Amino acid sequence: LVVGGIFTSIQGTAASNVARWDGTTWHAMGVGLPNYVRDLAELPNGDIVATGMNSGSPVARWNGTTWSSLGSGPSFSCDDLLVTTDGQIVVSTYYAIARWNGATWTSLTPPAMSTRRITELANGDLVAVGDAWQSPGEHVQRFDGTTWHPLATNMDAPATCAHVLPDGDLLVGGEFTTIHGVPARHLARWNGSTWSPVANGLDGAPTVILPTPDGNLLLLGDFTEAGGQLSAFLTTLATPCPATTRALGAGCAGSGGSHPLTATQPWLGSEWRATASNLPANAFALAFQSFATVTLPLTLVLPQALPGCTLHVAPQYYEVIPAQQGRAQLSFALPRAGALVGVDFHHQMLVFEVASSGAIAAVSTTAALTLTVGAF
Repeated sequence: LVVGGIFTSIQGTAASNVARWDGTTWHAMGVGLPNYVRDLAELPNGDIVATGMNSGSPVARWNGTTWSSLGSGPSFSCDDLLVTTDGQIVVSTYYAIARWNGATWTSLTPPAMSTRRITELANGDLVAVGDAWQSPGEHVQRFDGTTWHPLATNMDAPATCAHVLPDGDLLVGGEFTTIHGVPARHLARWNGSTWSPVANGLDGAPTVILPTPDGNLLLLGDFTEAGGQLSAFLTTLATPCPATTRALGAGCAGSGGSHPLTATQPWLGSEWRATASNLPANAFALAFQSFATVTLPLTLVLPQALPGCTLHVAPQYYEVIPAQQGRAQLSFALPRAGALVGVDFHHQMLVFEVASSGAIAAVSTTAALTLTVGAF
């Protein structure tokens, strides 16, 4: 856990405006940062980005050892920070937006509003929420890379926060009680074509929407009632149909060690991904997906299989994946089909090491997973 703010110590540990919690103890992160930290985000490689007051560069990056500025930074103090799916960084304040592509900063034309939050839709478009001043009632706007377009009209008050759900729907919170002509108490959902209220709403505006590791959403803000129940300033929005991932069977090590397997949660309407790592350069993976399981010692069918390697997933569907930078990644779309909710499927990868002669030298496996499709 990494926290930022305006402080010089945290629970007795000296730390300048940013600190890390390891589950037991708070730690300083190098020399820290000289100014108030307004937002934090994690890059795909695990580095941390912090943004805040404009002193030198208002955007800094932590590589695990030291802080460094991202270029000269934008020319404004940054309130909100977004890491896009392709690893770019978008920062904003009420009146300006800028994008970092890994090498340079580029200013983006801001929407005609006081921007409070920015998020990214599944297709890569940006969405800004705030207080529109040019076209009152258009407090949610979408940027297609060139132009801003209203995503909602006829709102009776500003929007304060936004979050994209696993299936690509957009969740927006704010001071409004009507959005696009639809009654919605401070919380509404956009499915790509229509707006709808969410769970009887709140009695005040949420300011932050955060996903939790179990797939629920944590909402913080100026409210005391959520969904008709007492809930002061903090509430959880949960689904009755959670997506889950659990272990099915153990893997076995190859010549370079074990092959950790990670996977995203299988949400309806999302793109599901599984990644095997620590693969040799001269290797490929055979990824199995199935609705059935087996227990098959691989030495019975593959003479190159290493001892203790077991196939746990029935070979119902498979795909060959070349190793790239020590990883093999599989992805596919989970369609918005209600019949899939609650369905279990299983996944495992076999790793084939190829000798210089082109022959298969060894076969090992990742662990196997059982996944249950959920819907939010």
